[in-house]
Amino acid sequence: MDSTLVSIVIVPRERFSTGPESLADVLSKTPAAVPIVCVEGNPPREVRRQLHAAGGARVAFVASPHYLSPNAARNIGLGRVQSRYVVFLDNDVWVEPGWLEALVACAEEEGADVVGPLYRQGRPEDREVHMAGGMAHVVVRNGRRRIRSSHDHQGKPLDEVLPLLSRAETELAEFHGILVRSAVIRRLGGFDEGLLNTREHIDFCMSVRQGGGRVFLEPASQLTYTRPPPFAWGDLAFFSLRWSEDWTQRTLDHFFDKWDLDRQQIPHLKTWTKKQRYRFLDPWYSRITAFLGRRIGRQRVVNILRWTLYPLEGVLNRLFNRLLSLKKSG
Repeated sequence: MDSTLVSIVIVPRERFSTGPESLADVLSKTPAAVPIVCVEGNPPREVRRQLHAAGGARVAFVASPHYLSPNAARNIGLGRVQSRYVVFLDNDVWVEPGWLEALVACAEEEGADVVGPLYRQGRPEDREVHMAGGMAHVVVRNGRRRIRSSHDHQGKPLDEVLPLLSRAETELAEFHGILVRSAVIRRLGGFDEGLLNTREHIDFCMSVRQGGGRVFLEPASQLTYTRPPPFAWGDLAFFSLRWSEDWTQRTLDHFFDKWDLDRQQIPHLKTWTKKQRYRFLDPWYSRITAFLGRRIGRQRVVNILRWTLYPLEGVLNRLFNRLLSLKKSG
């Protein structure tokens, strides 16, 4: 496996603190000849030091003076590679041995334009499926265009699902880890940077298939996506921006205009992104509920937090990201 066949581009997903260990894991299970580009995305100084210590001379690091959306980071990485295939990884995944070889073999043998592995979630030892192929297409009902998408086998035990799977064409792969034929993404003009924080994988896979390309699932390749918490303090500014109300609204407006979709789906998707942002509050929510619940009753605490903690978080998120915007423009 030489440098002209495949390269790897790693980008921040929503936290920085996972990056050094994830990078070390990828390096330990990837052939040494494969070029690796790590788009840093303006991490805290200590995380940056740890990244460079983990990657050494084997990894090409790309610095940025400000936070990047995932698609913007992918485009930066894409501009640094020249191989036939590019594998895009988020910085919070752990890969299994042989993961890359299986993706490349599928692309070569099937003529696939996009190949997704079997995605796991939690910790690697949890062996729980996040997605094994999926669905993403537009349906038209009563003259209204709506997106239909799903993750196959999500939440099921890996050992229960794996015997049912084989390499197959599918509609959807995710950016936790995805192999892309370079010519295909360049023909599309790169990844759509109007999509700041959600629907990127759906948009990309539908665009590829709309152009006649094929998307495959290769279950012989596996990786684990580690969803938060935990968080480090240095994660919070980027995490807050990543799932902010501003980025969410701009993303959904762009996505729904691009695909001419019924906007009645937007409130549901805004709720979904809000829940992603609330993951920062989960540890505090659990502690407060446990502590006060013994004194005034758990349900009363839940009701109080519902009308205080979460609305306050929304106000602070809008204020914080306004300050970030002013700092960037200044």
